[in-house]
Amino acid sequence: MTEFRFILFASASLLACTGFGRAGEAWERIAPYFSPPEAFQDDFGDFPSPLKFADGSEVKSAEDWAKRREEIRTQWHELMGPWPEVITEPEVEVLKTERREDF
Repeated sequence: MTEFRFILFASASLLACTGFGRAGEAWERIAPYFSPPEAFQDDFGDFPSPLKFADGSEVKSAEDWAKRREEIRTQWHELMGPWPEVITEPEVEVLKTERREDF
């Protein structure tokens, strides 16, 4: 849902910035960017499907997906290492303060 809101916001911003008086004109201008170019329409590359386990069997249920998700996570951690701990209290050092106008 957040991605949809961003697209909606970006579209509205485009309308405001480009000075289009009618939404139809704006849509005609941005519509081509909502689908891939014809040359790549059915080309999904040689990427492995995330819906297949490492042994080649397919994910067929929510339970399977939970297992596959853990498999992906394990592979990721083997390649990149574990995710670092979240910094909840970062150390901040103010290098310079300058008062400008009213802010």
